This record gives sequence, structure tokens and C-alpha cells, in this order.
Amino acid sequence: MKIDWVFLRLVVYCALGAIGLVIIPLALLSEPAVVRSVVASGAASLFHLLVGYALIEFGFDKSNTTFLKKISHSSHELRTDNIKGSFNGSDIMVVYEGG
Repeated sequence: MKIDWVFLRLVVYCALGAIGLVIIPLALLSEPAVVRSVVASGAASLFHLLVGYALIEFGFDKSNTTFLKKISHSSHELRTDNIKGSFNGSDIMVVYEGG
């Protein structure tokens, strides 16, 4: 897995900018509960961005079949044109092919 440090550095700069431009003024002007909720939602967004980046990098050099074997299916009607889901390591192609 190749890591793009330029992208990760940009993410860090944006996070620091958000702290400086949003969190600090918000902390001075609003209730602590509001600040906690903004920080929690920002942390969750940052986490999802980093996990998504890691999954894309994981699957970048692999074929679609190899990548799809690591994506779990989340819809009721499993078809080749309706494969969507989340990463958990299960092999959804076995389910589709009846294996």
C-alpha cells in the first residue's frame, strides 16, 4: 500500500485550520455542549475520511474482484450491478455465486 503523504499533509493542514477558524472562536462564544458536539462531529468526519483513504489505497493496485472480496454486501437484492457495502473482510462474491 502506497501512502500519499501530500494528501495526508493537506488533511492535517485543513484540520488545523478548522480548529483555528471554527473551534477556538466557537469555544469563546458558545456553550461547552455545542463545542463538544462540533469537535465530536469533526473527529468522526476526519476518521471516516482517513478510513476511506486507507480503503482506496488498499484496493488501488488490486483487481476489482480482489477488492470486492473484502467488501460486505448491504442490500437485499444481490446483483452484479448492485454491489455496495462496507469493509469487513467477508467475501461477497461467494454469496453471489452461491458458494
